[in-house]
Amino acid sequence: MKRKWLIELRKSKELTQQKVADKSFIDRSYYSQLENGLRDPSPSVAENIAKVLGFNFLRFFTDYIYFGDFSSASKKTVHITHDGFSYLKSRKDGYVMYHYSSNEAFYKNTIKFIHSKVEQNVHCIIIDQYINYSNVFSELKNLLPKSKIEKYVHFFHHNISTEELPQHFFTFINEQVKPDTYFSMWINDHTSDRKDSFHYIKSFIETCAKELNDYEWLMVSSFEATKVTADEYIKVMKLFHYIMTDQDLVLSPFYSEHAQMLSLFNRLEDQES
Repeated sequence: MKRKWLIELRKSKELTQQKVADKSFIDRSYYSQLENGLRDPSPSVAENIAKVLGFNFLRFFTDYIYFGDFSSASKKTVHITHDGFSYLKSRKDGYVMYHYSSNEAFYKNTIKFIHSKVEQNVHCIIIDQYINYSNVFSELKNLLPKSKIEKYVHFFHHNISTEELPQHFFTFINEQVKPDTYFSMWINDHTSDRKDSFHYIKSFIETCAKELNDYEWLMVSSFEATKVTADEYIKVMKLFHYIMTDQDLVLSPFYSEHAQMLSLFNRLEDQES
């Protein structure tokens, strides 16, 4: 199905397909296929096009929910903040999918998140490769006292997209974190072959929800944007309350409660029209 909203938006900006493609760093034929509904973009391509034409990149992934023109769809995508980490600083629970554009952005925002939580005396569990943690730890030493890092920052070498979560992970949390308090998790999914990643992420969230039901916990799961296909992106959005980029944080339109809320918006608008 043609993306009429995308065609109309491009024409309203008086841009040719070639101009949009050049500014988005893709081939014109690829962009043409996007307009004609023959292909779906990766998150990184969606972001680039959205910046060129001035709309919320999630519009590409919400055609199954939204009806009407692109302007009403953008309005219905609930925008939390331009600085997602300011919002997350005060959050005690929820699942956040963060897709980053570069390693530089990843390290910067990982450190920013951990720093904000440890400053509040909140335990922060990092699940990643050791080399990434070493780089983050080196920067944290310049920002936080060593005693705070040792007390509140905990590292697990684990890949949630290829491995089952070890039982001692939950034992550790039960020993380190008091019940009826909350903690945070920062996970980096660095798998290059993402064939079964949705299964493992879903299993990870379900297992944590079962084993940690005495706690509140905020989880940020990060992905390199170029390694996530559009089909997988839509699947994963069903698991997360929030979707975050390097700059923005929005409610996930595919998370069940949000999808129901957005469908209600549609029905209310239909009644008013």
